[in-house]
Amino acid sequence: MRIALCISGQIRNSAQTLPRLSEFARSISADVFVSTWRSPGSKVSGIQGIWHIERIFGAAFSSFLPDWMLGERGVVGALPNFEPAFNAGLQETLKPVTTEMLLALFPNARIDIEDSGVLDLDLISASSDNNSLRMLYKIWRCNELRR
Repeated sequence: MRIALCISGQIRNSAQTLPRLSEFARSISADVFVSTWRSPGSKVSGIQGIWHIERIFGAAFSSFLPDWMLGERGVVGALPNFEPAFNAGLQETLKPVTTEMLLALFPNARIDIEDSGVLDLDLISASSDNNSLRMLYKIWRCNELRR
């Protein structure tokens, strides 16, 4: 029986997370499959807005948040003591994802990298969570690589 490690979605904090995943994959002799976007994640602090809080914690929780937590354009700032952790590896996070970068960490991986603008997955209105479609699409693509 073989083990598949499927990595899908937008890569964030690659300098911190990918080496650990690489070690783990080697330790269990996993076959690695990666389906990601060329543009890495750039959200390094805070929550995007009230809709993001509702998505994570639910509407009931978000209704109790004080107004001072909402900054410009409805962005919730990171708590000061978490800021260094969010900013760690920022320069690495902003580099485009390449096949070479992933193969250096996962030498025998099957890799699928796409430009995020190629597909029109914004089928849901701007006020909804259209990132879920992108996430589900990359999970599907990664599973197709595995199959």
